[in-house]
Amino acid sequence: AATGALTFPDIQLNAKYTLTGDTTITLPTTDDLITSSIRAVTVIALQDGTGGRTFTLAAPSGYSIIYNNSSTQPAVNSTANKTTIYTALLSKGDTNIYVSLSFYEA
Repeated sequence: AATGALTFPDIQLNAKYTLTGDTTITLPTTDDLITSSIRAVTVIALQDGTGGRTFTLAAPSGYSIIYNNSSTQPAVNSTANKTTIYTALLSKGDTNIYVSLSFYEA
């Protein structure tokens, strides 16, 4: 269950959050990556049975998020029990985190 402000663990590559309240996830840094390496992080947001929960991805201090084909985060599906999946790419030495909407359940 996820609600409030949470931080995605640096060593983790994938996480699924069941939204039980409005949630903000701070993405990881690249501090633990080796030179010239890239990490792909998958974030799955599943609305609980109530739905209507907001979901926001946040950049860690010193980083910025750049979204694919948009200047803002693609909206999470707010319908009860529906899934939205985001993919974030992090590259050692780059303070931009590149995020795309990977899946939006109809």
